[in-house]
Amino acid sequence: MEAIADGLPDDLDAQQTLHVARSIGPGIRRAHRFEEDTVFPVLKTSRDASPELSGTLQRLHFEHWEDESFGDELADKLIDYVRTRAAAKHCKASQAGFPRRMGSFGIVAAEPAGSSANPAAEALGYMLRGFFEGLRRHIAFEEEHLVPLLAKIG
Repeated sequence: MEAIADGLPDDLDAQQTLHVARSIGPGIRRAHRFEEDTVFPVLKTSRDASPELSGTLQRLHFEHWEDESFGDELADKLIDYVRTRAAAKHCKASQAGFPRRMGSFGIVAAEPAGSSANPAAEALGYMLRGFFEGLRRHIAFEEEHLVPLLAKIG
């Protein structure tokens, strides 16, 4: 995901981006199910569990929902971006000499002369970075709070 964000708008591998987009939802759901169906029950039944653990696991459960929702939205936006880019390239090829870009709702709009800004790419890059930074924070929290408990349990 970081490579995709870094490659926007011009250095983007469409096939890799589509593969990542289609993997986000299933991958994150699989990880969350493992945590909630395997790890959380072990922690809840441990004699080393603190009274605060229930609140911590509840927080992580809600973060899982948020991450899954954000992941689904991000996947949709990645797929839309690749499709829109492909359509814009096709449009450029068929109307050579007329600089154009794909706008909102699939409307083809003229590209202002000298314009290099790509708001869709900037927004997508922001979404990508927000998503993987959120996941990093979530994982860091789990490593700090849950992994030591799991190590005690054995």
